[in-house]
Amino acid sequence: MLHASCMTEHIKRQPYLSVAFVLAVLPTALLANVPIFFVFAGVRVLLWWTIILAILIEAIVLWWIFDTSLRRALWAAFLINIGTTVLGFFIYPMVGTLSYPVLAPIITDVFGTGQLVELSAYCIAAAVVDTPVELLLLAILSAMAGYGFKITWKTGLIFFLANLVSAGILIAALQFEERKRPIDPETLQAIEQEFAPELEFAKMVFRELPNHTQPENGELDPGWRAEISAHAKQLNFVELTVATGKKSYIIVPLPNMKLGESYTYTYGQDSYQGTTRFIPGTLERWHLSENKSIEKIDVLHVQLSTGPGSSEYHNVRSILALPADW
Repeated sequence: MLHASCMTEHIKRQPYLSVAFVLAVLPTALLANVPIFFVFAGVRVLLWWTIILAILIEAIVLWWIFDTSLRRALWAAFLINIGTTVLGFFIYPMVGTLSYPVLAPIITDVFGTGQLVELSAYCIAAAVVDTPVELLLLAILSAMAGYGFKITWKTGLIFFLANLVSAGILIAALQFEERKRPIDPETLQAIEQEFAPELEFAKMVFRELPNHTQPENGELDPGWRAEISAHAKQLNFVELTVATGKKSYIIVPLPNMKLGESYTYTYGQDSYQGTTRFIPGTLERWHLSENKSIEKIDVLHVQLSTGPGSSEYHNVRSILALPADW
């Protein structure tokens, strides 16, 4: 059995042992109710080259700010990325659970819904969370391996910027990957047959939206809003919202909840036809105090939005209940 001093010296010579120790003791069962984490992890594996780029970016940053050898910088970047990946199994779900109720409405109002939106938000959030974790791991690694890295506020800011660059690369890669997934023609035909009145109405609202929006403040014409709201409630929308780029309006709200209840969404793989995005998922009503599901239905999110070249952003989002035999 090794004494503590002997083990410490051994880790100084072979710092990867500290990472192996962390891998051995961290639990992962806490992820059971965080499906988007596994999607995020799967995307990172699929786009493996973005991980290599992130390590190279951080290695260059380490080499530059600490004036160390490139080999040591690469080794340190590799180790702290393994560390943040492992710690992420615990930290990301916890942070996501705490911040989701606050951030989700803001993000979806501005950018719409869908797996791509959630993953992009997750990328940026991961960059924010990763920075202090990486700095802590870097300080521990430096102390154990004798690297002599001095962590300062400037170091933290530069590392945060490096993480944002890595997040930007991953988001861009996600956008490119997303463009490869047009909706299957048979699936599109089935959707159009099942939800013909709702889809036609949503398209009409999307076409007319710029004509009923005040360009200076993004406010919607109250009369037109009341008109489309009355019409939409006669159709089978679970929820219908419109966004003008500056403001968001609920046309058909979700069914009323009782005190102590909340709704949660899940999103499947996005597919598209032109600028229209289709996202299968679920809508679940929860009893918060008892932490149990009251009702769960399969839904289809349909999002119509202006293309990236448009001068103004407009968005119509609808949630439609899928039939039981879908």
